Amino acid sequence: MEAIETGAETEVVIARNGRSVARGQFTLPDSIDAANPLIAELFWDTNPFL
Repeated sequence: MEAIETGAETEVVIARNGRSVARGQFTLPDSIDAANPLIAELFWDTNPFL
């Protein structure tokens, strides 16, 4: 995680039981909380953050 946070590494590999199941490029956003209202609306008909 530190390598991703510092930008030393840009590729993320998700593994299950030691086998790669997904690979992709990752860009760390300025804020991981910025999309919370949008994500909440995907789960509920209303936005509980308002």
